[in-house]
Amino acid sequence: MTKAEQAVVATIRRMMNDPRVAYLIGPGSGTFDKLIDAYAEINGKTVKQAEAEIEPLLKYEPWPCND
Repeated sequence: MTKAEQAVVATIRRMMNDPRVAYLIGPGSGTFDKLIDAYAEINGKTVKQAEAEIEPLLKYEPWPCND
């Protein structure tokens, strides 16, 4: 696996393990779209297959506000 592929997979794993990260760069963001596209390409899947695999595993939690 290339370093770029490792970075994509590591970022998606971080999103799965940290709801705050998923909240920031989850579905609806351009970053998420690019990650899903790359993940699908890496794993020989369609974008819809990759979304169906990843999105159900994400939980969302906003970052705390320090006002």
